[in-house]
Amino acid sequence: MVAGVVGNENGLKKAMVAFEQIRREKIPLLRARDQPAWIKGLECVNLAWVGEMVTRTALERRESRGQYYREDYPVGRGSSDSSCMPGRAVIHYCHEDSNCTTARAAGGGD
Repeated sequence: MVAGVVGNENGLKKAMVAFEQIRREKIPLLRARDQPAWIKGLECVNLAWVGEMVTRTALERRESRGQYYREDYPVGRGSSDSSCMPGRAVIHYCHEDSNCTTARAAGGGD
């Protein structure tokens, strides 16, 4: 997994490359034989743009905030340790190389 609720700079940069590749190489090849297929193609284009925007903003964020946890920035700005506040859920995430991470994510309403 390169981007998700638990992220880091390396994974987010990989996701950005993937989204840019989709925009450059895949989207220009989209063709539609009828209106429903054309609508589905446009939805794919929109999803690629939204995914890239969400990934770009996550990459710019240099903190863990709310339900989003940055492995490389575990503490939120302006807090002593936002990941250890009461009421937080614990997330266990295992990378492809079987290296597991434990993160505390915000509870509802953060």
